[in-house]
Amino acid sequence: MVAATDVVLVPIAPNNNRFADFAPESGWRRRVVRSIDRMLRWGQRRANTPEAINGSLFSAFCHPLCQLTERSWTAQQRQAWHEHNKLMAETIIEKIRRDNGRRVLVAVQCQRIHELEPLLKAHADELEIVDYWNL
Repeated sequence: MVAATDVVLVPIAPNNNRFADFAPESGWRRRVVRSIDRMLRWGQRRANTPEAINGSLFSAFCHPLCQLTERSWTAQQRQAWHEHNKLMAETIIEKIRRDNGRRVLVAVQCQRIHELEPLLKAHADELEIVDYWNL
């Protein structure tokens, strides 16, 4: 689809680490995280439309599960996750500055939104975050 439009696809991740990559390797915390992952997959399958995924019900379901998962990480893993998200936000801002005045669509893992959105909102003078419902 990108080739058939004037859309430019720009990777923004500083590395390939995903939310699940920070899961504990063993023990009871690993079992808890796997259970949470199963619940998230179940919720994602049920919320199988853009409206449902962007709705308040799914957000109320997803956000606490993501927080529980993050609490299972070590301090170093949490720090790495935060740094990864900061780098992604900086890259997004850099791309927005490069193509000033253009619309930009950022697609990320849903677990990142909780942290990326406030980082991007800190640049409200340079960008406007448009909620899905206002597109």
